[in-house]
Amino acid sequence: MKKIKNFQTILLCLFLPGASLSLHAQTWKNYTCMKSVQALTVSNSTIWAATGGGVFSYTPSSGTIMQYNNSEGVPSNTLTAIVVDTAQRIWVGGSDGSIGVYAQNGVSWTTISDIKNIDPTIRPQKSIQDFFVSGDTMFVATQFGVSVFRISEWGFRDTYANFGFSSSPTVTRVAVQGGRIWVGTTSGIASASLTFPYLTASDQWTTYSLSHLFSSPSVTALAVYDNTVIVGTSSGAAAFIYNVFQPIRNLNGKNIVKFRVSEDKRSLYVLCAVSSGFEIDSLASLQSSVQTIASNSSLPVNDFVVSPGVYVGTSASGISKKNGVVWDTIVPNGPNSNTMTSLAVDPSGVLWVGTLPNGGGTGFYRFDLSRSETDRWKIFTSSMYPIMRLMHYNSIFNDYYWISIGANGTVWVSSWGDGVVEVVSDTIKRKYNYYSKPSLPGAKADNPTYVVTGGVAVDNEGNTWIANRDEYSSQSIVKLTGDSTALYFPNALNPSAAWFHDLVIDQYDTKWMANSVPSDIKEKNLYYLNEKDSLPGTFHGWGVLTNSDGLPGNAVLSLAMDLDGSLWVGTSLGAAIISDPSNPSGSISTAYALTGQMVQSIAVDAMNRKWVGTKEGAFLVSADGTELLQQYSVENTGGMLANDDVRSIALDPSRGIAYFGTENGLSSLTIGVVQTQTSYTKLKIFPNPYLIPNGNLLTIHNLTPNSTIKILTVSGILVTQFDAQGGGQAVWDGKNFRGAYVPSGIYIIVAFTQDNKAVAGKVAVIRH
Repeated sequence: MKKIKNFQTILLCLFLPGASLSLHAQTWKNYTCMKSVQALTVSNSTIWAATGGGVFSYTPSSGTIMQYNNSEGVPSNTLTAIVVDTAQRIWVGGSDGSIGVYAQNGVSWTTISDIKNIDPTIRPQKSIQDFFVSGDTMFVATQFGVSVFRISEWGFRDTYANFGFSSSPTVTRVAVQGGRIWVGTTSGIASASLTFPYLTASDQWTTYSLSHLFSSPSVTALAVYDNTVIVGTSSGAAAFIYNVFQPIRNLNGKNIVKFRVSEDKRSLYVLCAVSSGFEIDSLASLQSSVQTIASNSSLPVNDFVVSPGVYVGTSASGISKKNGVVWDTIVPNGPNSNTMTSLAVDPSGVLWVGTLPNGGGTGFYRFDLSRSETDRWKIFTSSMYPIMRLMHYNSIFNDYYWISIGANGTVWVSSWGDGVVEVVSDTIKRKYNYYSKPSLPGAKADNPTYVVTGGVAVDNEGNTWIANRDEYSSQSIVKLTGDSTALYFPNALNPSAAWFHDLVIDQYDTKWMANSVPSDIKEKNLYYLNEKDSLPGTFHGWGVLTNSDGLPGNAVLSLAMDLDGSLWVGTSLGAAIISDPSNPSGSISTAYALTGQMVQSIAVDAMNRKWVGTKEGAFLVSADGTELLQQYSVENTGGMLANDDVRSIALDPSRGIAYFGTENGLSSLTIGVVQTQTSYTKLKIFPNPYLIPNGNLLTIHNLTPNSTIKILTVSGILVTQFDAQGGGQAVWDGKNFRGAYVPSGIYIIVAFTQDNKAVAGKVAVIRH
């Protein structure tokens, strides 16, 4: 098989010619969903939200939204608590025990890692549960206890963990009143005088179980109102009066989530969970009747502020503001969730993102760096786009999990249950499923409308192919022959093995199918199809490779064609390289740098290096797979890689960005655009555009003697190759090496000199 020489000079010279080979400085950036608000606070009329994707602020007077995650210095993206101190600094706490402090003066976040760094064998559960500010002291409630941080000294003093309960309950809340510290736990309340130098002995604490008052003693809320300590539980509230806790009768039976005291200290606000939603009650005193000032029966809420107006921190839709009888949503522009399992970059440099399959999806997303920050993310869900709904039931359906780039920059998004949609110019054009024409086969015998599609790919003649998971009829590969017609190709070798997801097509028009996704591992072997029956060892065009042929494992998760025309096969036990796809069983080797890794995604950069997503982070390996060049993990990137379970990788060659899709958000790394060493004379190509069929040939001028011409697609697939006819020029008839006219599209023309230097140009081909 002939290989494409020095392809790193091809695409790159189209973008940034003239500089020496180099890699730019690497910069990380994370993109997270901030819709899950865990806690709120207010500083200088700005509302701050701690979320499952970082922290954001909202200033009502200007409508300004600012967002921060670990890319900007926040120590954790999974935040659980937030407060403002007396100097208007913002304090946030994470589920890992980390604390971040922001002075709001444009400087970076300061990290406090003492709790996070405690030996996990001693304190495995370290989530920050609550903050309480008392003058110069910040009381920090963690799951195991309360730590005292002296702000002026910028350091911790004591940690209280032995409260005198018979067991070791989880701490939930903390407050200080009248020279005493009050600690809410899952077993009740503990209190002690702060005059003791060290509160470590259990006999220094007084405990209150609350079990005689409520069905559960677990403290869900804690505050000081009217110089009185009040506690909330899932079945009511109590106040500490005359040295005992007494029920607040007007809150009896209510599921208390949070207390807030008004700025003038006169009113108590109470957030209660009601059914699937909430209500906020107001009391003028502990004895007064309850007035409900806001409610919503279908909006789950974790926190609220009244400053002025009512704002609630929701579980899944950001901050909501009460506006008359409706609730307005306030959330930064971003993804719809932090789970991103499939990525692809289209020819315009736009990133497309798929989410979870099989019940966990949240639609799919578009991310466009060329747009403003308020419009970079576009969310596609069935609530907004009815075409995405389950057609048979007309019900909400968002399990769109697989992204593919089709012909002419179209985007195909496959679902786990209702076929595939095609996106053109940022709009869903159409949907193929069981009910469409052509119809896609169902995945289950007892539910033919249940259509699970996977990868979509375009062959060298411009035909679109769809991998269609089919567990009973084996019609797993579909070739679209028009908008409403298709051909179906049953697996001739094994009709029961039609469990396909990823799909790539090589330069010989052979279709290669992977059988697994990370959430659904199946050892179904690597099948391939060349319907022209041109490959040796196939049966009616079908072939199969297993671990006995040299694959590391039979669970195949990912496929990629590299710039030499080799097929890379990612399995649950490593990766194999098929260097000559025209002779599959005779050209298999092992990518030794990936031995034993679950290879979930493979992307090929302009230097033919492989970027590989695994369960242990992202790997960068040499072009031949023998050398590990770099490994990126949460630990060695300081948390910049969102998660070590990298489900998908996509590369933006024009900007020099690698994207990593995880279940904790999207991470991007600026890897730099490698630039050509020499500025070449530009090829002269005419006519351009080139219409085919055509009685006139395309002419390529400005060639050196004995040049070799290669015609490639923009994705790097070799279309044809020939020697220049001489006289400083070459001609092309618009056909591939099989003699068939190529489909419409942009093609790269590369001229190689005898000493292997390259000159590149582009031509638009229009087939009419």
